[in-house]
Amino acid sequence: MIRREDIIEIGQFAKPHGINGELTATIDYDGLDITQLKCIFCDIDGIPVPFFVESERPKGASLLLTLEGISDERQAAMLSLKPIFALRDELDIEEDEATDGWYAEALIGFTVTEGDSTIGKITAIDTSTINYLFLVERPDGSEVRIPVADEFVTAIDEKNKIIEMDLPAGLLEI
Repeated sequence: MIRREDIIEIGQFAKPHGINGELTATIDYDGLDITQLKCIFCDIDGIPVPFFVESERPKGASLLLTLEGISDERQAAMLSLKPIFALRDELDIEEDEATDGWYAEALIGFTVTEGDSTIGKITAIDTSTINYLFLVERPDGSEVRIPVADEFVTAIDEKNKIIEMDLPAGLLEI
């Protein structure tokens, strides 16, 4: 089974193109040949479901993708506006891209700390609103939502999978 921490968001589906199941997609990584990936993933009912790319062709700044098993507009519409994920191990991120910042999805599985306190572990990213939120499971099993914001992050320790934050007073009580 694919775990959330094994995948990273690489783009997003837009809308179906035509009646044969093709989908318009934007990919956030310049130069990524999506056809060279084993598969891509889309979140369906909270589970990363694999899709195999049969073909891609350019459409302006976007791509038109044909996916195995998606053969009509109705099937393609089920993927509209959903994020596209890939296996983290398959991506060869250029060093300059990696230093430009971080992607929220890359922090799933990290432990969030503030000062000497452990807040919990990031289990998912809520992308349902304009402001993305970290969904953090606390040690007691409850969940807290923390805005994904550069100004709250003070350090990221990739080796130990820890993200240190400085949060506004009262945020965790909301």
